[in-house]
Amino acid sequence: MIERKIKYNSSKDSVLHCDSSKRGKVVIRESVYKICEEAFIDCKYVTEIEFPESLALIEDRAFMDCSGLTSVRLPIGFLSILDGAFAHCYRLKSIVFEGSLTSIPEYCFLGCEELSEFAFPKGVVIIGSKAFYGCASLRTLEVPEGVRELRPYVFADCKNLNKIVLPDSLEEIGDGAFEGCASLKTISIPKNVKRIGKEVFVKMRSLRTLIFNSVVPPEVSAVPSYYNSPTIMKLTGGPIFSKVKLIVPEESLEAYSAHEYWGKFEIDSLPI
Repeated sequence: MIERKIKYNSSKDSVLHCDSSKRGKVVIRESVYKICEEAFIDCKYVTEIEFPESLALIEDRAFMDCSGLTSVRLPIGFLSILDGAFAHCYRLKSIVFEGSLTSIPEYCFLGCEELSEFAFPKGVVIIGSKAFYGCASLRTLEVPEGVRELRPYVFADCKNLNKIVLPDSLEEIGDGAFEGCASLKTISIPKNVKRIGKEVFVKMRSLRTLIFNSVVPPEVSAVPSYYNSPTIMKLTGGPIFSKVKLIVPEESLEAYSAHEYWGKFEIDSLPI
């Protein structure tokens, strides 16, 4: 089947452009290995895309604002996805990676409000800033082993996220990583985390317990001065230490209690 509203390059191995009036299902021809930058941007009426097994690369913002797209399957030989590839695909409910991938780039699924489940492909070690920002339908996530850093605002505004599993490889949690995750009640911070950025736990109205597995209290960025404002305190649910309990290793009770920031919390020890 020839898609009349799809423009290919001369060698027919790259998709250059799709007419924004295209409706329904799109079948990408065999031999295509690349979807070019912004090729499908604002194709609001496309609901399904069938990719060939030859596909290897999706470039920046290739499917941005494809608000009618509901599901995506990427073939086993797929190698790389670039920044903002599926940003603002509001109705995207699922994406399946049949092969492995090393990174989920910045803004990749930003604003995908109906993305309800996500299984990281094998091999992921990098998750970019704001990659899942505003994915309000996500409920559970398991960050894969090998990821060393949660970059800024990576899971911010995932309002219905109620469970997240973090890997032992994690060393740093960036600014605002969980900001606005209003349904998370408990987070277990892995033993190798050495630094936690600012505003990580802001607007987490259900958060009641932070479990720290690290013997040494992680460094934490200074709280911005504007959080002294009563208005800001009301909007963010008040200071985190007024409602959240820390559970820490028994041998570290004294170190956490003496810490300039963590010492403000109610602290108890991990059960043996």
